[in-house]
Amino acid sequence: MRTLYGVGLGPGEPELLTLKGRRLLDESSVIYTPTGAIASRSRAADILLGLGIDESKLEPMVFPMSMEDSVREEAWKANAEYIDVSLADGATASFVTLGDASVYSTWTYLVRALARRTSDIQTPTVPGVTTMSAAAAALEIPLVIGDESIALVPTPNRIEDLVPLLESMDTLVLYKVGRRLESVIGFLEERGLAGCSYFASNVGVAAQHVQVGFPDLDAGKGPYMSTIIIRTSDAQ
Repeated sequence: MRTLYGVGLGPGEPELLTLKGRRLLDESSVIYTPTGAIASRSRAADILLGLGIDESKLEPMVFPMSMEDSVREEAWKANAEYIDVSLADGATASFVTLGDASVYSTWTYLVRALARRTSDIQTPTVPGVTTMSAAAAALEIPLVIGDESIALVPTPNRIEDLVPLLESMDTLVLYKVGRRLESVIGFLEERGLAGCSYFASNVGVAAQHVQVGFPDLDAGKGPYMSTIIIRTSDAQ
């Protein structure tokens, strides 16, 4: 039996990796690092190098950033096949992912593709610090208090779809803001919620930026790694 661990690295700061995650990375013969293109080094690889992990253990694995389901599915299938063929009997390896491996992670799709191909690879998951937790810590705000409710959603194309969530949740966390940043800002400002909205981008790395509301924020250049936390309870 072979073992492939899915290790959540946290949002970017190397010290946020769990002790268990670090131990398993050290024990792994190979560490697969997902990237959008073979020519580019991923943030995950940068985190590992910052931890002093031997670069020779790192193996980039390409998952194209495509909107087409067929392209993504082919990548999951091809990478699962590669791991199955190349991972030796009895070997231990790791696949790393930013944040937590159970939250909007490529790891989930890879595990499913492996399960369809073979029953000879165990795929335990090692949790990591989520971006929303790290963002709240950087902003020095709570995510939820007492019996408050919270929802985490990818930013929808139809920003109006957020209305029922804002009406029912005390805290709403938006991931994958990116190119929708301008629309989100306008939407929240129109509803008087800018003052209880918190912006964070590139959490855990040198380019980290956090702020309350949206003053002086270039709405046309929202980094892909952007998160907005809206605490409607703060507006009460």
